[in-house]
Amino acid sequence: MEAVFCREAFRLAGVNEFAGDRWVEINQRLSALKPARESRAGSAALGQHFLSAVVGLGEFPLVSQALAASRDTKTAVHHGPAFGLVAGGLGLDEERAVLAYLHQSLASLVSACQRLLPIGQSEATRILWNLKPALIDAAARSRAATIEDVCCFMPLLDWGAMEHPALTTRLFIS
Repeated sequence: MEAVFCREAFRLAGVNEFAGDRWVEINQRLSALKPARESRAGSAALGQHFLSAVVGLGEFPLVSQALAASRDTKTAVHHGPAFGLVAGGLGLDEERAVLAYLHQSLASLVSACQRLLPIGQSEATRILWNLKPALIDAAARSRAATIEDVCCFMPLLDWGAMEHPALTTRLFIS
């Protein structure tokens, strides 16, 4: 699902004039597909910080316009679309950008597992390597999908995420 939104924002960067309305729609639609508040807020915080960091690196009018459109409409900026927009704006290859996004997302999850479980660096690397075919498959399947027809159904994960704020001890924000 996230790869589809990353691609959509990547492609948005390739148009002659920035389509702020479409940018807002991409992020609002992704927000709607994240029923757990903490998952939605975590993704939005990452996206906002990523775009802000890019703006801090130099002149990136596309990123500044995206931030302004999101701010004006009070729309959360999610990490996947932010990554895609920046990669597209930099003229990177779309397929490589999506694979990079999926890899870094997976690597972040494995890193969290390392802090929670007895998993060393070698095992973490092996997990990432073994999941490489699934990551490539997900990227390939995202090519044919649009944000209008994508969905994700993970009720147990969403349920657990919704209960997370009520836990007395929490190791992570989301």
